[in-house]
Amino acid sequence: RLLPAGDLGKSQPFFKHMERRESMALVLLATAWGLAAADIARPLIDIGGGAALRRAHRVGMVGGHGCDFAAGYVFVGGRCQRAQEVGAPPELLDIPGFKFGVATSAFQVEGGTREGGRGASIWDTFQALPGRVENGEDADVACDHFHRWEEDVALLAELGVDYYRMSIAWPRVMPDGYKLNAEGLAFYHRLFDRLQLLGIEPMVTLYHWDLPQVLEDLGGWRNKTLIVPAFANYAKEMFIEFGAKVKRWSTFNEPATFVFIASDLGIHAPGRCSHRERCPEGDSLREPLLITHSVLVAHARAVEQLRKLDTKGGTCEGCLVGMVNCIKYTAPMNESLSADWQAAQWRMESELGIWTDPLYFGDYPASVVEAAGDRLPSFSLEEKRLLKGSTDYFGLNLYTAQFASSRFARPNSADKGVMATSALELEGDLGDFISQYREGEPVGVPGPTGWLFAAPGAMRNTLNWVANRYGRHVEIIVTEAGCAEPLREDGRVLDDQYRIAFTYEYLRAAAQARLLDGVNVTGFVVWSLMDNFEWNSGYTPRFGLVRVEFADGLQRLPKVSFGWFRRLIAQARLAEEQRLSNADELPSLAATAAEPPRAVRVALFVTLALAGVVLLAVRKERRVGSVAGRGTQPQTREPLLSPDLPHQEITAI
Repeated sequence: RLLPAGDLGKSQPFFKHMERRESMALVLLATAWGLAAADIARPLIDIGGGAALRRAHRVGMVGGHGCDFAAGYVFVGGRCQRAQEVGAPPELLDIPGFKFGVATSAFQVEGGTREGGRGASIWDTFQALPGRVENGEDADVACDHFHRWEEDVALLAELGVDYYRMSIAWPRVMPDGYKLNAEGLAFYHRLFDRLQLLGIEPMVTLYHWDLPQVLEDLGGWRNKTLIVPAFANYAKEMFIEFGAKVKRWSTFNEPATFVFIASDLGIHAPGRCSHRERCPEGDSLREPLLITHSVLVAHARAVEQLRKLDTKGGTCEGCLVGMVNCIKYTAPMNESLSADWQAAQWRMESELGIWTDPLYFGDYPASVVEAAGDRLPSFSLEEKRLLKGSTDYFGLNLYTAQFASSRFARPNSADKGVMATSALELEGDLGDFISQYREGEPVGVPGPTGWLFAAPGAMRNTLNWVANRYGRHVEIIVTEAGCAEPLREDGRVLDDQYRIAFTYEYLRAAAQARLLDGVNVTGFVVWSLMDNFEWNSGYTPRFGLVRVEFADGLQRLPKVSFGWFRRLIAQARLAEEQRLSNADELPSLAATAAEPPRAVRVALFVTLALAGVVLLAVRKERRVGSVAGRGTQPQTREPLLSPDLPHQEITAI
């Protein structure tokens, strides 16, 4: 229609013959539909393939700046400097509203296991078994936080944190799993009241692995019919009891750890697996997947209870809830092989996506469903409805990384156990090759715990993987990152330079994900406030910013890292105050980096599309009016062609 008569055979630019309004309208329409299509298709693109991981893989894992990390040196300003002297990463100071915290958990620090009406947990039972905990240690006293909580809260105040991430001990508030214990409730009320007085926000986990033993005796997490209503009831009572004082909740901490390490490898409570020399009973191939299903449905039912109470005047008005998950970021062993990218993506989906896809999409990753088959129960339509959107933020625990090399093309039956590595070994099926070394080079700087290599690139890459998969508007809080300190030959146990460098680099990686990649990461929580009972490793690994003298009266001794982190928080607060005091300051990149919520994006698409339609309608109306008026209105427009041109040329044109 736009080409002049007689010139259909000539090649001419399409927009050359369009009026400006038509051009603009088509551009607006194409933009709107393109953005909308991309937004709708994003969760569906390359689910299970290696390309998704390629997009998230911003930095390499092997190599580095060459600075003496163990001595606390990081690469800043073009040279190696001690992180202790540098203070906060420069990128961090450009992020408005970023929050800091430290973490503990009830069983690891409280002690008082036979006081205040507390009942037994599965870890009380497990730690009493010979050989289950290193050096035969137990958490009967632990850090004695049950009696010394005021001293510990004073340390939090001195540190200046925004968050104190902690957990409620289910057997302390409900010794039999159901009936409330007034003494246990009173303990947490005192703690929350003091935190509130000091302006420290409690970030509370409902389940950090200490299931009441009486529920385990009835099947525990393997018994969905029992455990789902029991957990939902426990959650509801906690929301009612503490909802006015606690506004940020998480249902579970690292379900992958307490499910697969406990019921596949059998080295955590309750200690079930297929290896009979280690576990008297259990099924490493089936039980972890049954428990996975129970945990996710229990999460959905607990969130359902919170939503009912999150109303105007409700006992949990304004409460936010999520789930805290962990992952070893997995990179391909050979970045030139598509199969290795697929193997690495499979690990991300089967170790993290298995827990988080249901919270955002309402179901497991397709790759996991295909691999697990009938071993993984399906969600009912009602369960899918409750799961989808059942989280207000993404809690990420990130410590280290690993490499994956594919031994086969997918799909393959070796994936059938999902994460059930010990079951696959029993059947002689090794699956992919997983290692923390590539061509002799470690995935990061080795630490004292064997598995924990300092790999800050894993932080930035994982944050991007999460944001790419679930949306860049999703709020992510790094709910745990930390390390144990290598033993020093000089005996200076408080001079933990390695921890300072570790925390500096992981914080910087999180800040880079926010500033450079547009990931909506809003906070960073260090594990841990103080040395504590590290599960089956006992008291040997020391992750705390504060040293606890377990053999000398449980004295608290702040380490060098404690003072450094305190100064870093103060430095970030000062930068925030200066930013707020400057009314003329332009918005920083960090303020605009996060993707707007989906509702805002949809509104943008609709607005663009409507603008295009309106422009076309106006153009059509004017064209119709112009044609209708040609017979009666005189033509006053100046001729476009010179009257001096020959008639033949005018006709041709």
